[in-house]
Amino acid sequence: MSTKTLVFCDGSVYSPVDPYATAMVLTETAVDWVGSDAGADSIYDNSMHKVELVGDLLTPAFFHGGATVQSQDELAILSERLIHAGYASTSLFLPQSACESINISASPLHTFVYAIISGKEDIEQLVAGIHGVQIREASVDLTSFLQKALDHRLRVSFVPRDEVDIEKFLSALSAFNELDRFRLAPRLDGISSITSENISVARDLGVALGFSSQIAENDSSIRQAVAAGALVFLGSDVNQESRVLGWELALTHVVRTRPEDQLSARATFNAMTRGVYRAVGESNPTFGQLSPQSMADVARWKVTELMVQTADDRVAAWSTDPRARIPLLPVLEKDNLPELVDLLIAGQFQVI
Repeated sequence: MSTKTLVFCDGSVYSPVDPYATAMVLTETAVDWVGSDAGADSIYDNSMHKVELVGDLLTPAFFHGGATVQSQDELAILSERLIHAGYASTSLFLPQSACESINISASPLHTFVYAIISGKEDIEQLVAGIHGVQIREASVDLTSFLQKALDHRLRVSFVPRDEVDIEKFLSALSAFNELDRFRLAPRLDGISSITSENISVARDLGVALGFSSQIAENDSSIRQAVAAGALVFLGSDVNQESRVLGWELALTHVVRTRPEDQLSARATFNAMTRGVYRAVGESNPTFGQLSPQSMADVARWKVTELMVQTADDRVAAWSTDPRARIPLLPVLEKDNLPELVDLLIAGQFQVI
C-alpha cells in the first residue's frame, strides 16, 4: 500500500509529543502530526487514507545494532529477519573486498555501512558512499587511524577483544578535541563486558557502547552504563548471528535473573531505537521516535497490555502516575510478546 498521507486512529502511539496519543498522520515519508482521534478526524479528508488501528500500538521501528555481512545472500537473509522483527535500519559491517560487490540498495532497510579495514592505509582505497570504517586490531597506530578517518569524514567503529583494547582505543581518542570526536561518532561494537572506569571515560569522550545480544545473563555492564549516562545501544553482533531480535531482545534486559541488572522497558527501547541513531552519528533528535518531522519508520504491534515497566519498584509508583506523562510500552513477558502487524520503512508498507 502506498499513499501520500496516512491517518492512523483508534490505537496507541508511543510518542514523546503526547503520552496518551491515539492517532498519527504520516505525510509522504515523515511524521506530520501526533495526537487524539478527535484531532485526526479534524485533519482527515478524502485525499487521505485512514487506517483503523483497533487498539494496536504504533512505535518507532527498531534499529539493529550491527551485523557482519559478506555476501548478497547474507544481506538478503538478514534483511528478511530484521523486517519480520520490526526493524527499519541496521549498521552493516562489510569486509573491504565486499563493499563493491554487495548491492546495499537491494535491501529496503536503511543501511549504515562500516567497511572492515586493517589500518589507516586502507581508508584511501574505500568506495564512495561508505558511512564509516571498522577496525578490529588494536596493534595499529590508533591515533593515526582516527586522524585518517577524520580527514576522510568517516565515522569510526572499534571492536575490542578485551578491556586492554578498550583502554587503548579510549586513550587514542582522548587526543582529539570534542568537535573532532563528534565528527568521528566513535563506537565500540560487540561488547560483552566493560568496567565501570571505562564506562565513565567512554561517556565523557562521547563513545557509543554497543553491547552484543549474547551478553552474559549475570553481567551488569549495561545497567551500569545506562545508570552512568553513557550512550548505549543493543544488538551489536560483530562475529555471530543475532539470535534474538526485537522485543525478544528487549525482554532479555527487562527481565533478568538478578533484579539489580534489569533495565526499564523505556531505557531498553531507547537503546534499540534513538540510541542507535546517535551511535551512527545522526544528530537529528527526532530520529528514532514518533514526532513531527521524524522519519516515517513505523511498526504496528498487536499488544495485550501497556504500562511503564520499570527496573525499580520504587520508581514504578511515580512512573505510572498520569502526572508523570510517560508514554506506555507493551508489558514484556516471555510468552506474551507484541506481534508485528505492519511495518513502514520511509512511509512504505513492507511485506511481513
